This record gives sequence, C-alpha cells and structure tokens, in this order.
Amino acid sequence: MGERVEFTAATKRLVAERAAHRCSFPDCDRPTVGPDTSGSGAIHTGVAAHIYSAAAGGPRGTGGLSAADLADPQNAIWLCAVHSRVVDANSGKEYPASVLRSYKSLRETRAMLEQQGRELPGGWLHRLIVERGPVLRPGSSISFGKLTLLKGGSASGKSALCEWLAAFAEPGRLWRWRNRDGNSWPFTVRLEYFNPQPKFASVELLQSGAIRYRDQGVPTPVPSIGLQALYVAPEHTIPNNHDDLEFVSSQLGLHEGVVLELPNYIDEFGTGIVKNVRFSRDEEGFLLLADVANTRPGLAFRVLSHSERAQVVCEFAIAACRAWSERAITLLLMDGGMAHWPLAHFERYAEHLSHPARSFQTLAITPRNLDAAHARKAGWQVVTLVGTESDVYVETD
Repeated sequence: MGERVEFTAATKRLVAERAAHRCSFPDCDRPTVGPDTSGSGAIHTGVAAHIYSAAAGGPRGTGGLSAADLADPQNAIWLCAVHSRVVDANSGKEYPASVLRSYKSLRETRAMLEQQGRELPGGWLHRLIVERGPVLRPGSSISFGKLTLLKGGSASGKSALCEWLAAFAEPGRLWRWRNRDGNSWPFTVRLEYFNPQPKFASVELLQSGAIRYRDQGVPTPVPSIGLQALYVAPEHTIPNNHDDLEFVSSQLGLHEGVVLELPNYIDEFGTGIVKNVRFSRDEEGFLLLADVANTRPGLAFRVLSHSERAQVVCEFAIAACRAWSERAITLLLMDGGMAHWPLAHFERYAEHLSHPARSFQTLAITPRNLDAAHARKAGWQVVTLVGTESDVYVETD
C-alpha cells in the first residue's frame, strides 16, 4: 500500500457533523466553523485527521488496515487545525490510535447529549498509571477507549487492574490485597480523567492496610471523584444456599431491592440477546426466568450454561450502568464470563456498548479465543499484558 489513502468529501462532512464541528481534543472543544470578517461567509478550520496513518511510514502507522478501512469514517477524528498537528508530532508517539479513538468517542458522546440538551455527567476516564505495585512494572499505563479489552495470560494482572479501578468507587474491592495484620500488598495507581478539563486522582494501599485517596494531589479519606464502577465477575456455580436474587445481587454488588427493579429496564437498555427477564417467588425463594438467544424461551436461570448466565448478569449490569451514566461518570468492569460467548454475541455487545447513547465506558477481560484484530475492527481497544507476577508490561494496539 504505497499511495496515500484520503477521506472523501462525504466522509469528512460526516466526521465533522458527528463531532458537531468541534475539536475532539478533550480540553480544546473549540468550534471549527464560524463567520468570516466579511459578514457574508464562513471560515472552516477543522480537519478530518487519520487515526491510523494515510500511508505507510506515517504517524501511528497503518495498523495493518486495508485501504478501505483506512478511508472509513471510523479511522477519522475531527480536530482543529492546531491539534491536528499536535497529535501527529513525533510520529504520533504521544497519541497512539487507542487514545485518538477514545477522544473520538468522547466528542461524539458529548455531541449527542448536547443535541438533547444534556451534558456528559462527571467526565471520561483517560488513563490509569501504575506508580508501584506487586504485579505490573512501575510506570505501566493503560489508556481507555469507550470499549477496552484486557488480554493476557494467567497471573498477568488483568483482575488486579479491574479491582484497582473499582477501588476509585468502592474501597471494599481491595479485599484481596488488604490484610488487617499489617501484611497487605502495597500499591499506588493514578487515574487521569476529563471533567471536562484534565484531572487526576490516586489510590494508595499502605502496608498497614490503610487506603489513602488523593484528588488533584489533595489527601481525602474517601473516594471523591464521583465514579460509579460496576464490577462483574461471574462465578461458575450458584451456591446451594442462595436463591437467584441473592446470587445475581452478589455478582453485581447491588442491593436486592435494586436488582428486583432492573428487569423493567433490560428490554429498553439491553442488547436484545436477553429478553423478558422476570423474577418469580416460591417457597424456596426467588426464581429468575429469562429468554436468552439460541435457547428455549423462559428457562430458569439455574439451568442455563455458565456463559448464558454471564450474559444475563451482563444485561443487568448494562441496565444499571445506563441509568448511572445519566448522572455520574460510569465504568462497567467485566472480569471474565465472556470466554465462551458466540462471536456474533460478542460483536453485538460491541456495537451496543459503543453507541453514544451508552455514555459509560466498558473494560472487559478478553475471551482467550478472540482474535485481537477482529476485536479492534468491532470497536474494541485491545490492551495486552505481557509477562507474569511482578514483571508485567503493557502493549497497546
């Protein structure tokens, strides 16, 4: 592919319109069209910039994409003239494709909400930096897209990162790292986010078991950035002493009363893979019934396969995150449960969660059998954790 791949006029127009003719660089947001000094014309200063380069050897490279994919609107980000040069400086090393896709998603989500007379509540997660810890190398960082997949082998820190992120909302998620006997696993992680200006916060677990939060560098005893993080780690078996309501509530970390109400929103907010979710009650407790794609309608939750139960739990989580995201910065963390989903379902979740109407972000641990290139094409940003235990480093697409 020697020739430069340019965007068509129609593609440029579409990308500009989806960004509401504003720069997608998070702390810029300046309009890229306005009146000229003559009083009868307009000045256009926006640029449909390539995320992956228009030609081999350009900033960020071509990512192995075909000419058609390079010319696709999904490979274009709308920027002002200033920031179109900034992101390409130094071969684009400071702004990899994953970061630019995140900026694109943020601007399009904001544009959709602005059109509805609403604002993006809380902000947008940008990057997590591990300053010290027992798993990843100090200085390791992960930039978030709207959809981010963590890929790695056993003991590579995938669950650790999910738990550390969840701790910015709920310190109880650190139970695996914290001991009361003064023998905790110390770590410090820093979270950068936009609200709408760049901000940062940190969580530090001390050897003593104390948890120290900082917001803009200022110590605070409690989480203070207003993050709602829903951490889902589906288990393979349902304890005999749990009814379905107790089990689903424990998987989501939500009160039973909230979980009882969520089925009313799943058909509206969900993917359509799971429908007609309802609880019934008998002498043994609450029974959950659902219509799951490719199964007989109305099956009981307990007779579904593990992957099918994980899909049901995921639909509860999506409904909760959709509601939260209208009021606060929201992150859905999917730690497992996706490994045996049909590929078509995985693509459908990607399409659903990437839509600007779902103004929350999703971080998921990738199925082992999922091809990274296919995931990227479906809209996921892929982050690979390489190594084991205390010597893990990060590779980002």
